[in-house]
Order: sequence, then C-alpha cells, then structure tokens
Amino acid sequence: MSPSTRLAHLRPLALTALSTAAALALGACSAGSDTGSAGSTGSPTPSASRTPAPKGAISKAAAQQVVDHFQAVNNAANAARDAKLLGTVEAGVPYAQDQGVYKQWKTWTAKKQKTHSSPFAYENRQYIIPADGTWFAMTATSSDGDKSRGVFVFDKADGGPYKMSGAVWLGKKTTLPKIAVDRRGLAESVDPAQQVGALAPNQLRTAYEDLWETGGAQEGKKLASTAETKEAISSYWHYKSHGTGKDDQTGKNIADSWFVTAEPASSTVYALRLANGGVLAVAGTAHTQKTVVKPQYPNGYLHAGEAQIALGASGSGEIYSINDTYQGQLLAALTPQSAQVIDGEWEQVGSASTQR
Repeated sequence: MSPSTRLAHLRPLALTALSTAAALALGACSAGSDTGSAGSTGSPTPSASRTPAPKGAISKAAAQQVVDHFQAVNNAANAARDAKLLGTVEAGVPYAQDQGVYKQWKTWTAKKQKTHSSPFAYENRQYIIPADGTWFAMTATSSDGDKSRGVFVFDKADGGPYKMSGAVWLGKKTTLPKIAVDRRGLAESVDPAQQVGALAPNQLRTAYEDLWETGGAQEGKKLASTAETKEAISSYWHYKSHGTGKDDQTGKNIADSWFVTAEPASSTVYALRLANGGVLAVAGTAHTQKTVVKPQYPNGYLHAGEAQIALGASGSGEIYSINDTYQGQLLAALTPQSAQVIDGEWEQVGSASTQR
C-alpha cells in the first residue's frame, strides 16, 4: 500500500454518453515505537491496569522485521506492477485496492507512474502488539515527504506469513485519536460486536453505505456529520438529481446512476479502546455504482473512460449500462455520544459493461 494510492473517492470516473441524435477483536496489546515517542498526537496514552504484562504475540524486534520485509516487497511489487508478488505480503481490502491500482497503471501520466513506482519507507513507526493472536498493528508516516500518519494492521489469520491486512492513510488535517494503554504499554481489546453508543464497530459499514444508497435515510442517521459522510451524501444527491453521461448535442444527462452496497474483500474489523473511553475502528467497506441509460433515450449509449476499460469495461460498441466497483476502508471513532467516520481509503477495483 503506497501513499500515492490515496485517491479521493469523489465523483466516479466520468462517462461520455452519445445518443444517435447525439477488530478482529483486538486482544491486550503492547505498544512499542522505533523512536520511543509515546506522547505525540495519536500515540498511546497511559491508563492504569493491575494485570501482568503478557509476552505478546510478536516481539517489537520481530514486528519491525515484518514491516521491513513488507516495505521491501511492496516497493519491488509496485515498481514491476507484480500483483502476485504483492500478494505474498498483502491481503484483504488493501490488496484488492492495489490490484485495482495496477490495472489502471497504463492510464496514468508518466509523472504519476514514476511517483507510484518510486520506493518509500515507513518512518516514525509505533507498534501496537497483541498479547496473543495472529496480528499486530502499527502507525507510521511515509518518507515521500507527506508527513500525515497512517494506521496499518499486519495479520496472519490464514495461517501463513504476516500480511498487511488493513491500511488507512490519514488526510493532512486528520488527527489520529490517542489509543489508551496502561503503564505496561498494553492496549485494551474491544469486541467489534460490542455496542458503543449508537453503533458497534462491525455495524460501521452498513451505516456508512446507507449514506451512498439513500443519503442517510436509514442506518446512516447514526453517523455524525464529517467530511467523509458529507462526501457520501453529496454524491448520493448529485446522481439522484442529475444522473450522468451528457448527450453530445443537447448536453443533457441521458443515464441514471446510483450506488449499491457490495462486499468488501475482507469483513474483518479492527478495534481499540481510545484514551477518551471510546473506540477506534478500521472497517472494510465496498459499493458498486450502477449507471444505466434512461428509458426515454432508447437509442442512447455510453462510452467507458480509460480507467473503466482498464478495469474490465468494454472499449467499443454501444454500452447500455456500466457497473463500477469500489473497495474502501474506514477509520472511525466511536463514543457513547457520537459515531464519526474520520477518514477513509478508496480505490476503484472493477468495471463491467453491458452492450445493447
């Protein structure tokens, strides 16, 4: 997962239209840092505990080796667009997203291709290590000059080697909430099914996707207003009101477009107790944007864009409908008072078209 893949999930890829007239439940965790800094924004904050420190699922030194290995393989895979190689160190939604990135590579500018294929390193690492289980977590910045912090999870739940299974790079203005740890450096586990105010961590996806499907008429009402939720609601109303695909002669939109919830590449939810008593959660999510020529334009058709063609849509003929699929990851802070989606990571991973 490269920082350069942080693409905004704003308006989906443009269509040209023509008519014939036209947590995983996190166990107790020990937090460690390459720099030893635990007091900066987003770093663990001590809280009291009388339980003895567990050995931990992995040592800090071993965790560092895992991340170093991932970093090297990830850089090599990005340089060669080698999805098979990347699959040896990455899984779940991050892997699905990066496969989508590789497929779109040929549609990018030379400058963007160079940026994505250039090696980078994870800096200012802080590790969060479970008492037992199959995973560990990390926060870090990137050496690419963008000093925003990311949240990452490495897991070997399939019995194989550790793979990056969760990754959300934060926006420059996004502050990572502080994770609560006791004086031994242990973080408190949170069952993803445990209700925290209006929602449980494993209910985040349903609530969030309701914003795309209905504008927040149902479960989406439980989410507080943030930049991420506003974007989803804005997209819902934009396409509901205007559709998409402009006629080349009249300029009118000849296609309806709407969103339908899809299955994320992984349903695992990661959750940790925050210093304020709330919960920090990372959850996978997905949806498909369906675009169909309106019935009143029986001779109308669509043309797919370059990225859509690279992801599977037809590059020729008269297209009646296109389905664009997106995989995403949400970073949310849940408290008894509010449920906030504070950041997200999105990538288009597929496109399918239907001919007339």
